[in-house]
Amino acid sequence: MNAPLPDVLDVVGIDVGSSAVKVAVLRDAGPSGAELRLGLVERIRRRDPRKLAEELFHTALADSRLCVEDLGYVATTGDAEELAFRTGHFYGMTTHARGAVFLDPEVRAVIDIGALHARGVQIDARAKVLGSRMTSQCASGSGQFLENICRYLGITMEEIGPLSLQSTKPE
Repeated sequence: MNAPLPDVLDVVGIDVGSSAVKVAVLRDAGPSGAELRLGLVERIRRRDPRKLAEELFHTALADSRLCVEDLGYVATTGDAEELAFRTGHFYGMTTHARGAVFLDPEVRAVIDIGALHARGVQIDARAKVLGSRMTSQCASGSGQFLENICRYLGITMEEIGPLSLQSTKPE
């Protein structure tokens, strides 16, 4: 017989992308929501992405003062499905859809500009993916381009959107 789950769980999400590994530690309090306890991002830069994901996972646990046994779930996405300690793996479009509806229940489309590809995802109110499109060679590298522009301008990725809206000549 399984023991009942505690009211509050700590969960970890790991995304291995084409240029960076992202790890988030969340405290999930059920219906009352979730709060981010810790977020780590590390560029891959010629390293083994799987090893880097494992290192960041253990760093995140140590920084959060948690043990693997304390976790209620370890979710992966991207190229992280081969991590042995994961509880479940979710495909990118599914994670985008669920995250978007979590952040704004009215959302019906998501645009993801990754380092190598950009994709658009159409979703319904329950975060079901209704359709998607992804770039191929022509727009590949758009995300890397935006990261470089931010670095050249000395701004963060979070600042680029609001800054772009200040333009009087968008073209």
